Amino acid sequence: DQILIVGDFNLPDVDWATVTASIDCQMYTLFTEAIEDHFLWQVIDFPTRNDHILDLLLTNIPDKISNFKGSWDILNSDHQLTEFSLDLRIKSQPHIKRRLYNFKKAEWIGLKY
Repeated sequence: DQILIVGDFNLPDVDWATVTASIDCQMYTLFTEAIEDHFLWQVIDFPTRNDHILDLLLTNIPDKISNFKGSWDILNSDHQLTEFSLDLRIKSQPHIKRRLYNFKKAEWIGLKY
């Protein structure tokens, strides 16, 4: 199953290189444990507000994310805009041969006995 979570989490006291909190807070602990329990990667590696990474892109499919960048927008936001490409191509399934029975041609009387 593929997970992609994007948003402003406002967790300035998390070191995303080690996914650990620098303060003793239950919310931080539960959040970082949930990230580790679900094998998620935090993809954003640049500050999105001042010196902190507050906007997160958490995923278990980091290899499907590319062209990641941040930029300041014209909307006068205090956060950087984040852009990325997501590869949604689905591998085609192999063709499986199967046997189909034509019940209109069945020998029903022979099946009775």
